[in-house]
Amino acid sequence: YTKSEEYVFNDDPNIYMEYSNRVKNALKKDEQGIFYYRGGSHNGKKLSRKVYVEQEGIFPRDVWNDIPYIRANVKEYQGFSTQKPERLLKRIILASSNENDLVADFFCGSGTTLSVAEKLGRRWIGCDSNHHAINMSKKRILNISSSNDILKWKQKYNKSPHSFQISGLKKSEDLNQKSSSLSLEIKQNNNVVTVELTNYEIPKDEIDHMKIKEKISVFSDWIDYWAVDYYKKDKFFTNRWISYRTPKKRKLKLKSDPFLYERPGIYNLSVKVIDIFG
Repeated sequence: YTKSEEYVFNDDPNIYMEYSNRVKNALKKDEQGIFYYRGGSHNGKKLSRKVYVEQEGIFPRDVWNDIPYIRANVKEYQGFSTQKPERLLKRIILASSNENDLVADFFCGSGTTLSVAEKLGRRWIGCDSNHHAINMSKKRILNISSSNDILKWKQKYNKSPHSFQISGLKKSEDLNQKSSSLSLEIKQNNNVVTVELTNYEIPKDEIDHMKIKEKISVFSDWIDYWAVDYYKKDKFFTNRWISYRTPKKRKLKLKSDPFLYERPGIYNLSVKVIDIFG
């Protein structure tokens, strides 16, 4: 269905549904690599002729039941309750957009749409009212190089994401209670600087009622993500060094890699920390 004559719908072999196991077991390749099966009939008699098929798959039907739901043991799992499989978004995006088109997901959740759009060469916008979803999507895009290639599933993607910006509509509020506090140690050796997190505290009255406090053994357990901008010039923060947790990688670095300033001078160094509450 389309409202006008201007629409995109691509007949791309990458969106095809696989044949059933019965059909796949019957398929063979000839010397030129073209798939065929033996069959057909004439006057009620079975034939043994070659029947060629153009693709190892069929154009998607109205009901897509060939893509399994996300399981906790798969690499792309983010621990998000409504997470969709990347293969599902691959089919939708390839069929309904072209390279460099803009893809938007206004309830981006775990960032599946954004991740697949990035891998397929689309520009993207992601929105969500849940700050945990924004943080999860951000980490997923930053870690995209180690994820599976969406077109060659058994291979790693091995590409860095394009630069992106996070912004939001913030309400002005009065600060009526203590905020979290952060302690740092910045070491300088000539033009080389390292930054180390030494403490992070949540206000005591905030955590007294939390069950999670029983699982906190060291201050870094509160931290999910932190980054350093060695050249902070305006309101925008640029991640020039970063460490964060993923569902599979729980260890967090507390000390940045050494950073070399090209020349002596006065610089604004900024640190961003996101705790487990977002």
